[in-house]
Amino acid sequence: MYKNIYVPVDNSDLSNAAVDLALKVGGMNKSRLTGSHVYAAKLHDKRFKTMESGLPAQFHEESRLERQRKIHDSLITKGLELITDSYLGVMAKSCAKIGLQFEGVSLEGKNWQELVRDIEENNYDLVVMGAHGLGRVPGAILGSVADRVTRRVKRDVLIVKENSEYQSDTIVVCLDGSERSYGALKVALDLANKFNKKVKAVSAFDPYYHYVMFDSLKEVLTEKAKEVFKFEEQEKLHEDIIDSGLAKVYQGNLDIAGRIADDNGHKIETTLLDGKAWQKVLEYVNKDRPWLLILGRTGIHNDDDIDLGSNAENILRMAPCNILLTETKFEPPLEYQADETIMWTKEAKAKMETVPAMAKGVAMKAIQQHAVAEGYTMITAGVVDNAVRKLLPPEAIRVMGINFDDGPQEETMEEYKTFSLSFECPACKYVHHEVRPKVCPVCAKGGETFKIIEASRDDGTGDEGSIAGETFDGRKLNWTAEAHCLLQEIGNEAEKKQIRLKLEKQAHVRHLSVISKEMVLEARGEDSVEPGDNLQWTECALKRLARVPEGFMRDAARKSVEGYAGLKGIKNVDQEVVEAGLVEAREKMQAQMSGHMDR
Repeated sequence: MYKNIYVPVDNSDLSNAAVDLALKVGGMNKSRLTGSHVYAAKLHDKRFKTMESGLPAQFHEESRLERQRKIHDSLITKGLELITDSYLGVMAKSCAKIGLQFEGVSLEGKNWQELVRDIEENNYDLVVMGAHGLGRVPGAILGSVADRVTRRVKRDVLIVKENSEYQSDTIVVCLDGSERSYGALKVALDLANKFNKKVKAVSAFDPYYHYVMFDSLKEVLTEKAKEVFKFEEQEKLHEDIIDSGLAKVYQGNLDIAGRIADDNGHKIETTLLDGKAWQKVLEYVNKDRPWLLILGRTGIHNDDDIDLGSNAENILRMAPCNILLTETKFEPPLEYQADETIMWTKEAKAKMETVPAMAKGVAMKAIQQHAVAEGYTMITAGVVDNAVRKLLPPEAIRVMGINFDDGPQEETMEEYKTFSLSFECPACKYVHHEVRPKVCPVCAKGGETFKIIEASRDDGTGDEGSIAGETFDGRKLNWTAEAHCLLQEIGNEAEKKQIRLKLEKQAHVRHLSVISKEMVLEARGEDSVEPGDNLQWTECALKRLARVPEGFMRDAARKSVEGYAGLKGIKNVDQEVVEAGLVEAREKMQAQMSGHMDR
């Protein structure tokens, strides 16, 4: 797999962790390792000259000044070379212990520029480097050298964010249907096999974007334009076709990944996420931090001029785990893509009934492959006709007596129905209207597990204690008092609007008339907080604690508050007690960070 691995070193904690990880990957692949260190002798020389005027008066005599210049030149040249040789010597010994070839490279100049030049001029297929170096400062999320190198090299890059002692049995791979995302899957499967890890695949789609777009349009469209645009028809189109179609496509990516894994002797766990891709991936890995997160350098909307996709960039900066950005590409077999992502309309199926039974299987496969190549996920009678025209020569079409119905068809739009019942999938939250489905079209969950939800349209009266509202297209919607309060607590107006629109869309899709507290908490990425067994928490205290990011940070904060309350003999926890406990938590964290920086 990776036969030529490149590792920049500077003896920082994460640089040393990068060496350890490179040794493990190299040992599994019998790789050749190259260690490099960049020193800036010319930069130090220039800085010394600019500071000469600030030397004490006794050094202003020419003879003494010249002597100091020679001493400094000798120390810089020889000293920096000795430091570089020492760094590379440590890595060389580690490689020798496990029988790997090693080469040390000493470079002089601007660190990131020299690294990029050396990587691009040589045949390295994997770069392993720490996310930060010796110049790390508290609060930094990605070092400038790691950032600049990652953007500029066309290689697989593994950014190390964990000390070498951290272990997990999981590799997470991100899928969006692009060739690089399936390449990331192939890399994940290979590493999982060599390191005895489990693979989890996640795919995220955003069904809320179009709703936000519609909301923004109401501010700029004239009344006449609104009539022409037809908000309700457009929204129904997106709900019935685009949103549900996106869910199927991205679930199809996961199903294809499962088949690829099966071909490679692996069983993988797959998860479909809804929302902004990078945000949902970060939430996923923050809950259960993996050993490694793998994703393509760019995604499905790749442009040749892009050095790093926006999702990859955000994940690279903010994910807490080791990250492998890959250039590897893999295209799944066309039949996998057709089987998992293609659907047929009734009219298209009827058209295929005229094909002789002995040829039907071959014909359907050919048409599916044509649809995949053209980017269709729904095969209509028109797609069938176009496929036949492209796949068969005109003479064959004439001999076979195939006729094309190209005449204009009258389009009608039925009046929208008001559903009395809807059925919600417990796994992926897909909602099916009117009748209970036999199987979920998104995640294949059995229809018997679907939960019945109320789906009648709101009459505008609302529930007792609820707050009436109105969406951008004039539909009535109610919020419980608690839900409305939680929404108003969000200080950032842009975030508040985004969450409101997301909840309105969810309520509309599920035909709910009231937005609850639980829905707001879920949208804010928060869960209900369980207080300590022996403590009584006020509602304000719980709300304050719920604002702490979910996961280990909230758990640590809760323990700090409970510990503070225990020391003070407090049984009733109010907001003042929470704030005091959080102050102690921050002081402990700062002390730990200071201790780490002093080592």
